[in-house]
Amino acid sequence: MKQPPILSVIIPVFNRESTINRAIQSVLAQTFGDYEIIVVDDGSADQTLQIVQGIKDSRIKVIEHERNMGPAAARNSGMMNAGGQYIAWLDSDDEWLPEKIEKQISLLSQIPSLAAVCTAFTVVQGKTTYDYIPLDKKPWKEGLLFGCDLGPGTTLLVRRDAALATGPLDTRLTCYEDWDWLLRLTEKYEMALLPRVLAKVYKNNGRRPAIVESSVEEFIRKHQTKFIALGGHRSRKALARMWLDIAWAYYMDGSNMQRERYYFWKAIRLDQFQPAGVYFGLLDSVLGTHWSNSLYIFKMNNLKKIHR
Repeated sequence: MKQPPILSVIIPVFNRESTINRAIQSVLAQTFGDYEIIVVDDGSADQTLQIVQGIKDSRIKVIEHERNMGPAAARNSGMMNAGGQYIAWLDSDDEWLPEKIEKQISLLSQIPSLAAVCTAFTVVQGKTTYDYIPLDKKPWKEGLLFGCDLGPGTTLLVRRDAALATGPLDTRLTCYEDWDWLLRLTEKYEMALLPRVLAKVYKNNGRRPAIVESSVEEFIRKHQTKFIALGGHRSRKALARMWLDIAWAYYMDGSNMQRERYYFWKAIRLDQFQPAGVYFGLLDSVLGTHWSNSLYIFKMNNLKKIHR
């Protein structure tokens, strides 16, 4: 009888014919080889499925959704069919560096109390590339309330038993479903950050602001008691961060300056101690100039960068 693989790699995909081969090839190039690749095609209407089926490797399994159900549902389908001792997520437009899985499983093997590990990663945004080492926000069950910059859709590796005990991702969330799931995971389990660049995350500004807005509202509703428990300024700071996500989404989309100004003001009223870029964004919005680009926003939000 064939033994199950040590690792199950879950790749949810929807209309990614231009990037899905790159993602899969980055898994096939891993120095660790005992895995299965579960590609969940979430109702793609382009050539994504044909490209996946054209890659001849017995470790690749395909699950097809008849209609698009969203990233949370796609990951849930993958986890329900995962047979490995560990589960790793990979977004279909991202890629791994060759030693990623080997290093993560090695760390989890050395520290039995750990249930999950995320890594540092390279951000690729247009012609701009830089290495990003997230802040270690221990304890994670509290630190994650102030934001999730771990790139979990691509950097996360978790023990399967802990993943199943945490339960499915929330399909009501079109954004932040992985962040919400990590919050639930860290309520019971220990997670670590491996500060080594082992993946590439490709950024774009394609999030529709209305979807971000509804997801933020649902996220806050779900975790309201946790935000309140932070108390005082810390609670206001965490909530202001959420409202800023909506403000920046509207800002980058440029479709509704009234909404973007509303959320900038809402965030600033909660926490006046914002980076200069937030006040610049508000002024830019009031003036209607919108000259800033996405790289500038990354700078103004004080992301911790290590430039090559």
